Amino acid sequence: MPNDYVTLKALTAELSDTLRGGRIDRVNLPAEREVALFLRAGHRNYTLLLSATGTTPHLRLTEEKLPNLPVAPTFCMVLRKHLTGGSVESVRLLNGDRIAAIEVRGKNELNDPVSLRLILEILGGGSNIVLTDGEGIVIDCMRRTFGETGRTAIPHRPYTYPQKRGIDLSDDAAVAEAASRPDFDLDAFVAGQLNGLAKESAAELIDLAKRQSLPEAARTFADLGQSALYQPCLLETQNGPAGFFAYPYRTMTEQGARFTPCRSLCEATEIFYAGRHAEAVRKQKVKPLLTELKRQQKRLARRLEENAIKRRECEKKDEILQQAEILKCNIHRMERGKSIIDCFDFYNNREIRLAVSPELSPKKNIEKYFKRYAKAKGAERYATAEREELATLSAYLASIAEAIENSATDAEFDEIGKELSALSSRGKNAVAPPSKKVRKEKKSPPLRLEADGYTVYLGRNNQQNEVVTFELASGGDVWLHAKDYHGAHAVIVTNGSMPSDRTIADVAALVAHFSGARHNSKAEVDYTFKKFVKRLDRPGLVRYTNQKTLLVVPSDSLLKAL
Repeated sequence: MPNDYVTLKALTAELSDTLRGGRIDRVNLPAEREVALFLRAGHRNYTLLLSATGTTPHLRLTEEKLPNLPVAPTFCMVLRKHLTGGSVESVRLLNGDRIAAIEVRGKNELNDPVSLRLILEILGGGSNIVLTDGEGIVIDCMRRTFGETGRTAIPHRPYTYPQKRGIDLSDDAAVAEAASRPDFDLDAFVAGQLNGLAKESAAELIDLAKRQSLPEAARTFADLGQSALYQPCLLETQNGPAGFFAYPYRTMTEQGARFTPCRSLCEATEIFYAGRHAEAVRKQKVKPLLTELKRQQKRLARRLEENAIKRRECEKKDEILQQAEILKCNIHRMERGKSIIDCFDFYNNREIRLAVSPELSPKKNIEKYFKRYAKAKGAERYATAEREELATLSAYLASIAEAIENSATDAEFDEIGKELSALSSRGKNAVAPPSKKVRKEKKSPPLRLEADGYTVYLGRNNQQNEVVTFELASGGDVWLHAKDYHGAHAVIVTNGSMPSDRTIADVAALVAHFSGARHNSKAEVDYTFKKFVKRLDRPGLVRYTNQKTLLVVPSDSLLKAL
């Protein structure tokens, strides 16, 4: 995807035309490394999103309903102080690089007009958002750096551009001088010495330079937004949009690439980033949950290994009991002060030698053997009970892993985080019933949809599954769950009338989609009446009986039909 200088220059030109004169009404931070400006321009409301995330740094107008951090960071408060009420004068790129600048005219504390510049550096992992005054002095920045890559970004210091190597497209003289050299190599020059080109744009520029001259092609690419080639579009693949372009590249079209025209680059970027950006933000939220889950799984693996060792040791208890009985029957051979006793093993009709404590009497030595047996027998009961508990915990962690996959909202992620925190803080007794004195926290609601006139509830994490099964469902409602997989619980509210087989199958397909069987070609889903479902000792874990099983194709078509 050519998220490069030539494409971004055309995009910022569009943004400048659209937002020029617009008033900034509000500033929010939807995520840790993002800024959203809410503007009013040309009798319309706009949301301009500046994203400095390491995976998808970008600039776009969006119609998404963006969340807001619950506690505004200092940088957000600084932006609100300086930008709220200001008007946008222009949007442009700086220094021939992927550095977008929003020029704002605002007012200071004395109500005097001041110039401000909000800068988005679209530089991959080094992306940043910086606010400077009219003289280029940094007021504040999202990521404060000192000496990284040879430059500093901290308040009250002059803003400096990242280092560049090579020749700018707009430098006509340098491009013409290079093209006139006897040893000039077009491919090597464009790929290695021209700044601001993604690999797709570099290949396209080479193709255009072969049909024109390099200086003419470079001038065209330096200002694609004003050229006759300009036709914003999306690169389409089977998995959806794979990139946005200033025009359908000839080199890619000849190779079978399919482009869809758009009304503007702003529209193309919104379509492209809407899903991709949401997924990138989701990954950021999921990452700490997966890290903690992995830690809990490693801890569980250690406990399972220790339990297996205990159970192997306990397998010797019968042998210890036999030795105790043999020693008891050979008490007449025991002499004080001896550490080895020759005994007749009447179990196997042979002579054996048993170790004893020379300082103890024969009676005390026999009691010691019987105590070892009693201890091993008790340890076996404990190890067996612990094994069952660890098996339940393993199933619980697997259900949390599936809940992470299914969840989409901040509230759902918060609930999963609390479950994992409880496991960390309380260990095996993590899931204790809440105290009556503790105020019940509001839970994220399960999905609610209609299927052939029946209301259906579907949970996407353990807390929602608890609500669906034990708060919203009645005994005669149909309850569904993927067989042998962790995932969603669903309930069809029957209101006394049994839903059709087709309705149950449709809901079963949705349940399979929100389970570990989602990638299977077919999946088995159990269904029964809610009255046959019993709660276990951890949220989301149940036992059910009297079930029937359907074979369905996992699908979310029922959800898409809403």
